Amino acid sequence: AHMDAAAARARAALPAQGGFGPAIARIALGQVGVSDTPTSDNFGLDCDPYSTMVGPAFPNAIGCGVDARFHVVNENETWCSDFAKWVWQQAGVTAGMDRINAGSVSFYGWGRSQGERLTVDSTHPRVGDAVVFFPPGPVSASDYADHVGIVTAVNPDGTVDLVNGDFAGATTIGVQYDQHVDLSTWASQVWNPGEQWVFVAPPSGAQAPTPWAAVTGPHQAVTGTPVSFRSHAAQPGGSVASDLWTFGDGGTASGANATHVFGEPGPHTVTFTATSAAHTVTTRTWTVDVAGASSPATADPSNAVWYSATPVTQHVFRRGAGGTLMEERSNGGGWTATDLPVVLAAGTRPTALELPSTNDSLQPVVLADTTSGTVVAASPSGAGWSTTTLPGAPAAGSTVAALAVPT
Repeated sequence: AHMDAAAARARAALPAQGGFGPAIARIALGQVGVSDTPTSDNFGLDCDPYSTMVGPAFPNAIGCGVDARFHVVNENETWCSDFAKWVWQQAGVTAGMDRINAGSVSFYGWGRSQGERLTVDSTHPRVGDAVVFFPPGPVSASDYADHVGIVTAVNPDGTVDLVNGDFAGATTIGVQYDQHVDLSTWASQVWNPGEQWVFVAPPSGAQAPTPWAAVTGPHQAVTGTPVSFRSHAAQPGGSVASDLWTFGDGGTASGANATHVFGEPGPHTVTFTATSAAHTVTTRTWTVDVAGASSPATADPSNAVWYSATPVTQHVFRRGAGGTLMEERSNGGGWTATDLPVVLAAGTRPTALELPSTNDSLQPVVLADTTSGTVVAASPSGAGWSTTTLPGAPAAGSTVAALAVPT
């Protein structure tokens, strides 16, 4: 909270005009405090919203949750470069944005492509610059870089204020505000003795337009069922050179239209990226709630999306003593068993669906033939379960099979 307050004061002190530099600093400072979802204090799971919003080339949302600010499913990716790219784009930078990716060194490569003279260990930073950190040794567009941050102030004593995405704090990884940084000592303490840096400046001239793009498709889907998406993209005064779709589960597609089959229930964010022949980029997102087809087991939120503060709750449904419908439940520790107010018909077994619920999660709905000759649907209600009798009479010995439909 203290760092957020300091960032807010610095943001308010920036001039309203002055080109890309102040705009970049203002946007970066406004993101201070955004953290991974789920929160983590190590980089084993590095789930952030910025990677999703810049269109990851290798999408991986497994283990990630939904970001509360941007309402997208996060991507598990090292994201300091994705964050800096997103900030520059939000400030209006369009030139060569297709050349920047999740690798920090791509900012160095971008600077070279723009004809910048990039000096190692420069002492001439400017507000809005991206500062790329390199380990001791060669510095080039093909070498490894440790990190990229954004300069938000240059102080009279020669130190700089930085906003760093994908930085480890005391309890979580997020966007961090670092003030009065002496790069010669600070960088060596964070990474390696002799750490080097290069300042990459945003462009100063007018920017080429980005493609116009829109996406259409369903917001609900079912596992195992093809889902179709369409895009509409055009480049003012030019042409769209390539289209890329990503689906968060490792799947990708190219072209104006795409079809995808989701294998796991839960929320998924689809990204569509249109790239022009002039190397400008536009990305659009589209979130889909995916329900699961029938199974004797369910999980909330889902087996694939472990983003809640506590472990996912898993449910298994079976016949209990005396023919009752029994739920066995685990939240990551032991298992508990509960008899539900349903008595199963002889020779039948229950089936369950995972249906979208509130807070981007899922909840189980169990269906079963009963001794009264009806089909009953049971679902969680408060601390217990509620049941609804469905119309129709099942044949003796039948088993219910269910399929969720996107409505």
